[in-house]
Amino acid sequence: MFTLDPITILIRALVLVTAMPVHECAHGLVADKLGDHTARSAGRLTLNPFHHLDLTGSLLLLLAGFGWAKPVPVNPYYFTKIRNRKAGIALTALAGPVSNLLMALVDAHRQGIAAAAGFRNGGVVFVHHLSGGLPDQSGPGGV
Repeated sequence: MFTLDPITILIRALVLVTAMPVHECAHGLVADKLGDHTARSAGRLTLNPFHHLDLTGSLLLLLAGFGWAKPVPVNPYYFTKIRNRKAGIALTALAGPVSNLLMALVDAHRQGIAAAAGFRNGGVVFVHHLSGGLPDQSGPGGV
């Protein structure tokens, strides 16, 4: 059965306002470094999520678990700091997935610290408990 609990919606909303802007901004930053200032001119070199969110993609992410953001405009004909335009396109395209990997590494480190501090599930249960959510399901002995 299809159910949406508040924690799932909260986690998806956090992805929406953190990971998606970082991913899209990474594309724009690499293009900007290569000489294409299209994203800068469009105001897309920002981590403000409202500059990157697509209404349909955002709603689908919240409700179905998959979605998308508005693509950052890139014009490879403006790449002046790289000789091979195809390499510039590839670097710009790879910037988003590389930012995802870096965010995953940072989060894995955060979860390791939380686990070492005694929080199960990387601190999610602790945050859920603080938010006044469902009763603590972690069992006897604490969080």
